[in-house]
Amino acid sequence: MGVPPPARCVSVPGQNPPPYCSEAVNALDRLARCRLREAVCWGSFGLVTIDNPREIQAPTSPLTGSVSGMAGVTALEVRMMQGETRPALAQFTSTLGQLSSALQEIDRAAVVERAERPKWVVEDLSHEGLFYTVRLTARPSRRRDPESLLRPVSALVEGARELQAEPELPPFYSEATVNRLLKVAEPKDGIREVSLATVNGTVGDRVGLNDALIEHARSAVREAEVSIGSITGTLDVISTRARQGVRVSIFDPVNRRAVTGTASVSLSDNLRKFWGHRVTVRGRITRNARGQAIRVAISDLELLPDDDTGRPSTSHLLGTDPGWTRGLSVDEFMNRARRRA
Repeated sequence: MGVPPPARCVSVPGQNPPPYCSEAVNALDRLARCRLREAVCWGSFGLVTIDNPREIQAPTSPLTGSVSGMAGVTALEVRMMQGETRPALAQFTSTLGQLSSALQEIDRAAVVERAERPKWVVEDLSHEGLFYTVRLTARPSRRRDPESLLRPVSALVEGARELQAEPELPPFYSEATVNRLLKVAEPKDGIREVSLATVNGTVGDRVGLNDALIEHARSAVREAEVSIGSITGTLDVISTRARQGVRVSIFDPVNRRAVTGTASVSLSDNLRKFWGHRVTVRGRITRNARGQAIRVAISDLELLPDDDTGRPSTSHLLGTDPGWTRGLSVDEFMNRARRRA
């Protein structure tokens, strides 16, 4: 996939592990896979290999799932390289505006419950030689801790890094987010190239929004097939003034991606009532070449329980079709099925 080799986490009694170890262990614990002696997990810090994951423990923040008491990301650093002429003010501010909107979209996908959204402000601005450097950070909030507010920065930078390597939607990105990154990446009057980096005491590895990213980003949002289907996720109403009706976002927690949807005005009342809740939407789904859903034209939608209430348990599903295996045991039936495949 063109990603760096995994960092290795080894448990040391009496010591807190690095934050990427804790994040990976938390993810594995949620998936009930901590029985493994060794595991590999993809998180916002990259690939992580964990030795004896059950033995690695650290105090975590209940809101962010990251290690409490450890320094996290504090800002997004945007570096613009000047072209043959100085950048026009409109181009300069447009670049920052697109990135601010992308951070907002990622936050809405990552924190699907109703919450105060980050307000992005300029922390620092400098100019040296051909480079203009701007640091953006989230204004402090009493309702969300700093690590939670700044998680979109890590997701934005890691998503850009993934788009350099693969033509697919990164986690927490939507079609709109990719299009914003494309607008920032494409060379323009006075700005030759833009790079992004996280700031955590020091500036992290820069991700250049280069030709490879542009090519992969265009492929990630290019229509490859259209089919009738459904998508289940948390509904977020984006705009009721879209030309084609109501524009929404459905965050799919399984794939950790947001799908942009459009619906007719006749569905607007239900869309408003179901905002922030789990729904299943049905309609024409457009997918990219990797099979990822990038947008859906919604024909109808159904409200689902936000928790497990009303969902059938596995015990209720057992025995629903006693003749399914045609008298064979489950093992015998699966062995035959595998041989046919």
